[in-house]
Amino acid sequence: MIVENVAGAGGMTGADRVAKAAPGGYTFLQGTVGTQAQNPTAIKQGLDVEAYTWNAFFLPKGTPAPIVQKLRAATLAAMKTPAIREKLEAAGLTLVADDRSTPESLGKFVESEIAKWAAPIKASGASAD
Repeated sequence: MIVENVAGAGGMTGADRVAKAAPGGYTFLQGTVGTQAQNPTAIKQGLDVEAYTWNAFFLPKGTPAPIVQKLRAATLAAMKTPAIREKLEAAGLTLVADDRSTPESLGKFVESEIAKWAAPIKASGASAD
């Protein structure tokens, strides 16, 4: 396995590379979405802010289902080993149940995150350049 840590734009540079990569199962993104603790200023502005962090693996669109399932199975198996589980728990991470770790479940979750954060982002006036 070759790991290339692509820094920049809060992970967007690496995500862009993965999105444009060939769907062969050799390129994937371990993405993390980190947010700050609840921001009192946002709450005072009437925004309903819930802050948390989540991690997921993303593959290029069109990656064949057998490759997706093989990578999912290997990832779940690794995360369930005592050594890895201890490290994850020591870092304060909680694994989701297997039924929530499917590509379909992740897709629905990401869509709900986009819907949830669209209004606060728009209200902030932030824009992508």
